[in-house]
Amino acid sequence: MLRDHNTYPILLNKDELTSLLRLINMNSQAANASDLAMLDYKQFIQFIPQLAFVCFSRPPIDKSSFPPIESLNALLSQFEQATRDRGKNTMLYEDPDQSSF
Repeated sequence: MLRDHNTYPILLNKDELTSLLRLINMNSQAANASDLAMLDYKQFIQFIPQLAFVCFSRPPIDKSSFPPIESLNALLSQFEQATRDRGKNTMLYEDPDQSSF
């Protein structure tokens, strides 16, 4: 997912990603907590904001002095642009309530 959305390795390196996954799994009681390649839904919900904070807390796009929602918005913008660059439909990002899967 991160490669498809131009996040890894552009905004996040392998060591940072591994550390972030370990942090999420360390605080989890899920059966897959030792698996670095898999997150369940609860872990994923914790992972996305942390990912945004790590990716956008330093140059080239430093949003650390802004409210945390700015980092999340930047991550979603990154995902939307990567989807657009691949020639895929971006309706999910534009109006999630009206999009059908």
